[in-house]
Amino acid sequence: MKTIGSMTPGRLFLQRVKNEWHYQYKIWKMIVDWVVWFYILLPAAVFGGYQLHALWQGEMEWAFEVPLMFLMLFFIMFSWSGTLRLFILEGDLLFLRKNKEWLKKLMKYGLCYSVWMTIAWTTILGLLIAPLFLVYQQVSLSTYLLLLVFICLLRINIQFVNQWLELKSSRWQKIIMTIILFVLTVLIVTAYVFSPFIMEFIFIFALSVLTVLCLRKRLYMTETFFQDCLRETKRKMQAASFLIGVEGYRVNQRQRKKPMILLRNSAKIFKKRTTKNITAELFIKLFIRNSIKVHGVLRITGVSVLAITLVPADWIKWIAFFVMLFFLNYFIKSCWEELKSHTFFKLYPLSKNDDTIDGIKKGIALLSLPGAMMIGATMGLAALSPVWIVPMALLSGGFTYYMCVKQMLVF
Repeated sequence: MKTIGSMTPGRLFLQRVKNEWHYQYKIWKMIVDWVVWFYILLPAAVFGGYQLHALWQGEMEWAFEVPLMFLMLFFIMFSWSGTLRLFILEGDLLFLRKNKEWLKKLMKYGLCYSVWMTIAWTTILGLLIAPLFLVYQQVSLSTYLLLLVFICLLRINIQFVNQWLELKSSRWQKIIMTIILFVLTVLIVTAYVFSPFIMEFIFIFALSVLTVLCLRKRLYMTETFFQDCLRETKRKMQAASFLIGVEGYRVNQRQRKKPMILLRNSAKIFKKRTTKNITAELFIKLFIRNSIKVHGVLRITGVSVLAITLVPADWIKWIAFFVMLFFLNYFIKSCWEELKSHTFFKLYPLSKNDDTIDGIKKGIALLSLPGAMMIGATMGLAALSPVWIVPMALLSGGFTYYMCVKQMLVF
């Protein structure tokens, strides 16, 4: 293998990992100063440590009522996080185009790094929620360790499938396959949890084989070089983008020429063309054409339905019901925060009694209705009886609509 001076693919990879960690550390220092440390992180660490100690001592009575499948939601959501890293840059094309062995080595080291990071994060999560399984669910240590191995392998496979869909599928295919993959994930985890001990080994062996095949397939997908470079850049800038959002700045997103899902021909939603209706229509179209926002609403709704269904105590269901309604409403409202940064709204200041504000409230209310009614219907079925499915859906939708239109402070 060719080298450049003392530089080798391994040293180049280590240098890039070091540079990225240093960059993330600088971002962290910008966010966390002594005030955050003293007033937020230190009290949170003390409180969290006390709660963890109490869990290990078996002093938390509420933990006995938490079902096993509800705890598995932590692992299901965790398995859908992260992505496979390659640590390649667009500038590599100038040299690596003639030295494909370097490209293969960098991608190989990147995939190994992703595997080790998955193992590390799985271990951390497993240690944090271990008392819930070992103390309160009476799960044996060997069974719990096998579960962590299973989740680790499952996460790597999901990362590959999501990346493959992003690179190879159209937008519609990606949406449909993502929904199917999430349902399969829930079914696979459920089947594993309720399987005998021997079947757990079969699940782990099958996932191990799939992991090796997926990583080999990803290693030879060199035709997606530029898409991989773009994803690597976005991943590196993820923390910086979050900091920019926290500080109140909004980065202008590239606009698609054609909507992705609904309203592709930009049809009129409201026949009565008033300022309020036009503004509501603008907000609805802006939200629906943003795939990130749509996926966020679907995830919040899905998690809400699962949480309300799996929680045993009715009083916890009602708390989760109102919390999820508020969170769904708040998430949709965040799209207005981005819209406010547009030049138009900076040139023309708004007041709380303005028709434009009323239109935004109406848009938020209408967008919240489907998810709120789904959550309400689930609440009626899980906490009351099947007779309450439709009434709870209507009550939930009406409450959310009223909260948006009459009570919500948009500013």
